[in-house]
Amino acid sequence: QGPRPVGLQVPGAPAPAAPLSSPDISCVDMPGQGVRLTWAADARRFAGRAKMVVSPAISVELPGTGPHLLKFVVSAAAPGGGPAPRSFQASPGCVSVSLKSEGRPPCLGVEDAYTILLEKTASSKLGIDLQSRDNEPWWIKSITQGLVEDWNRAAIPAQRAKVGDSILEVNGVRGDPKKIRDVCARGGVLRITLRRAA
Repeated sequence: QGPRPVGLQVPGAPAPAAPLSSPDISCVDMPGQGVRLTWAADARRFAGRAKMVVSPAISVELPGTGPHLLKFVVSAAAPGGGPAPRSFQASPGCVSVSLKSEGRPPCLGVEDAYTILLEKTASSKLGIDLQSRDNEPWWIKSITQGLVEDWNRAAIPAQRAKVGDSILEVNGVRGDPKKIRDVCARGGVLRITLRRAA
């Protein structure tokens, strides 16, 4: 079994800001559509007892925030969006693919802010319990099995979500806890900006 391509499209992103870190990764500029990133990963990496495989870093210039180091994160998944299996071996050929940033993009001038990117399906769970008092921003009360826990396993320490961190913004929505909760309940890519607990 040879390389199996894993790909994502980054809307609005120009070509890489620096040479790619691996010959297994390609980047194609698609004028007016963004950039298509492809990782030719060896299929054997998705057949063992591992639950997640992470690609080498890719440097990409993102509009408005400058260069970012991105990585593919491929996780074992269940058909129909059921509970995630414990390994690729237990997964019948189903995977979840996401793109994570290795850096700390600037966020609206807020100190100690960081951003995570999650891809949520209708059946997947974020795996965080949230609490808010008197219309204050949501803060993370606990982290359980789900997308945030998967993100934390693959992220560098500065990018890991922690209990006590508060949610500043989700996909451009900020200030209203009810609207933020509604956005988090939807499927698709969630860009969540958080602030570290004091």
